Amino acid sequence: MIDEFLEPSPPENGLFVWADGGGQTTAWQFADDGKALLLTLEHEGFLNVINEEVHVQRGFFDGVPSDLIALIQRDPEATGFFDFSDDEGPVLSASGVFWCDGSRWHVADGLVRYCAENDLSVEDSGFEYCTHPYLFGQDFTADTYYQHMIDLRDWMNESERAALRRRIDAGFAAYGE
Repeated sequence: MIDEFLEPSPPENGLFVWADGGGQTTAWQFADDGKALLLTLEHEGFLNVINEEVHVQRGFFDGVPSDLIALIQRDPEATGFFDFSDDEGPVLSASGVFWCDGSRWHVADGLVRYCAENDLSVEDSGFEYCTHPYLFGQDFTADTYYQHMIDLRDWMNESERAALRRRIDAGFAAYGE
């Protein structure tokens, strides 16, 4: 996961996908107008409704602008999420559905409703785990990211730290700080 940030490759069709190899997945769909859709899957969480009927999973997307849904549905296989297509189209098996209107992030109305009806928390969506490397709510600069990584890898020697710093600087240079 962290190596994917440090060894950047441009999102294809505005889609960036991360998976940890253990069942957690994140898909970021970026639109040209500044909007974004973020899907998370916590495969062992209470909000993984993969065994429910398709309409339950589709309901998680209620409140998300249809243009964002259309973008993520262009190539469901590329997202890394299970696709339960039916007569109404693709349905991705997300435990978390979040979207940005260009300036503000929202939790999808359908996800909020499902959580309320089933006495669950949006925290069960896998959001925190799937996004923790990006330091949401904090400054996201090469310096803060480097310090975050050093805090996680306090066992590194000086040459490893220097190599990590070079990789982080290269990643930020590629994406902009």
